[in-house]
Amino acid sequence: MAKPRIVFFGTPDFACAILKALAEEKYNVIEGICADVIDELIDQGLTEANCGDLEKHAYSVNDGIEDAELRNMHILAAINN
Repeated sequence: MAKPRIVFFGTPDFACAILKALAEEKYNVIEGICADVIDELIDQGLTEANCGDLEKHAYSVNDGIEDAELRNMHILAAINN
């Protein structure tokens, strides 16, 4: 299956500006989702991390799991094929 091609009309600088704006919008959406996840983790008392780094919150959540066997399982252990 052929990949779709994006065709821009205008100058290369215009095309670059459009792509940069799209990349910034995607970045902002992803950052917003991460902030929402962190807020929910804090609201539920699942994390003690105090930062905007989602990975640090993941480790904090993991540190709160009391069952050592469960805590040490592979992150994808519960995913079914």
